[in-house]
Amino acid sequence: MASAYTLEQHNVAVETIKQRVRDFHSRKIPFRVYHGATNATRTIDHQVDRVVDTSTLNHVLSFDHERKTCIVQPNVPMDDFVDATLPQGLFPPVVPEFPGITVGGAFSGTGGESSSFKYGFFDRSVNWVDIVLADGELVRASKEKNPDLYNAAVGACGTFGVTVLFEVQLIPATTFVETTYVPTSDPPNAIATIQAAVDSNEYDFIDGIQFSSTLGVIVLGKFSNATPTSSTPVQRFTRAFDQWFVLHSEAKARSTLAFWDSSKGLSDSVPSSSDKSDINVAELAAKSAKDLVPVRDYVFRYDRGAFWMGLYAFSMFWWMPFNRFTRFLLDPLLRTRKMYEALHHSGNHQTFIVQDLALPASRCAGFVDWVTDNMPTYPLWYCPLRADATALMHRTKQSADLLRAAEAAGPSTDEGARLTAVANELLINVGVWAPGRKVARPGESLGRQEMRRRNFTPADLAKFVEDNRALEAAVYTRGGTKWLYAATFYTEAEFWSHYDAERYHEMRRKWRAEGLPSMWDKVRPREGFKEGDGEFWSIVKAAMGKDHLLGGQGLLQRDLLGLNALKRKKLQ
Repeated sequence: MASAYTLEQHNVAVETIKQRVRDFHSRKIPFRVYHGATNATRTIDHQVDRVVDTSTLNHVLSFDHERKTCIVQPNVPMDDFVDATLPQGLFPPVVPEFPGITVGGAFSGTGGESSSFKYGFFDRSVNWVDIVLADGELVRASKEKNPDLYNAAVGACGTFGVTVLFEVQLIPATTFVETTYVPTSDPPNAIATIQAAVDSNEYDFIDGIQFSSTLGVIVLGKFSNATPTSSTPVQRFTRAFDQWFVLHSEAKARSTLAFWDSSKGLSDSVPSSSDKSDINVAELAAKSAKDLVPVRDYVFRYDRGAFWMGLYAFSMFWWMPFNRFTRFLLDPLLRTRKMYEALHHSGNHQTFIVQDLALPASRCAGFVDWVTDNMPTYPLWYCPLRADATALMHRTKQSADLLRAAEAAGPSTDEGARLTAVANELLINVGVWAPGRKVARPGESLGRQEMRRRNFTPADLAKFVEDNRALEAAVYTRGGTKWLYAATFYTEAEFWSHYDAERYHEMRRKWRAEGLPSMWDKVRPREGFKEGDGEFWSIVKAAMGKDHLLGGQGLLQRDLLGLNALKRKKLQ
């Protein structure tokens, strides 16, 4: 149920935020917003005296059951949001997979998950948002009211103002997600299976994992209130002793393939086609392993182990075996909130390739082939996304140009419709997450020692930048885009050539946001290497709740920020 926190209390907090923003605006001081946490892998530093603290805006205020909506503040994390909605019989249409991602972060960043092929990004379920502009004015934006501000703020990393309140559209909840694990072979077959599943209109959730060049799994989900059976048992993923989802799904894919191979007449069904029209998803799903996953466990199934990135944490500690007992023992440290903190404290975020890259479905297989040839790394994650060319920072320069051409041709003409369809083609997100490659050095041992980030040399870092720049170029030349929670390696000219810079700056001028950091200010590469604390001490700091955003300060030191800083100013 909604918290006891009232709208009146919210208004008081917002008034204080407005005053602090006005103070910065009057003194022409650029500021950043402190949310209390981040799921970004970019290097982020906050100057304590140039911060607006919104970390206390973390409440679900109310529900409207008739309209299936709720009023929620920006710093409500996804696990608290889901825990508030489920008792109401309601559920967010799109829930980003990590529980620490906040409502505001999913709107101002990029919030896509396995239901996004159906509902779009998280922001598409936001009916309206209240934003404190750079001069302290409070404005409400929606698809109907101030729609240009609404579409500009989506995915713009807070560069149009400070979000302080949302109305989110919800859908009816069920007890389970019936989860089916369809094995696939090479990347073209996996991508074609995803496209066939999307076209079938039978599923509520679709994503996939490519474990190797010859084995993948497409995970299909349907909301369900079914009764568990021996063939469709209940399977959980959020408890310390549960299996990691990535390991469970691989086991299910392999067991299904073994069953197909051993069953007369089914061996011909082993997937191979790269043409979606040749793939009968319903037939494949009927022969594949299934679980009933409690809906909360489903949406946070990747939290433990952060997909498979937790495996690399074990590689850094060569003496620690990777097995179910050690995963149980270290479970509190292997959930994404702690892993993000440890990643930043250690400095290892500067040496891991962590990129989510969205490609038009028709060009995705070619991109994966490029990844395999140029930086061979598995697993890879697939997630189909409904393109949304109305959101300014979710569209590429190419899609913006296509939409302008469609407008010029006339939206109702055949050519206008064709261009619009191309601009809004289904996207497939490819998650490329792995340690950066090192330059081979004579006499250096391979294996586990190779994974130790502290051994990176200037030559290794140069190779890391080179690989990331090549990855960015491979995405751009195929009409794709990357999500900007991750580190970027563009030059400023390259960055703005990839996005609709003209429209972005026009909107910044109109909504008086030019005093705020721009998108480039937020995502530009930082010079040099920021030394970390080493693997051991980074884990200690994460376990103690030390905040990398504030230079290692813990929770008790947040009084240096925001409201208390403003109170001290008033007392002077």
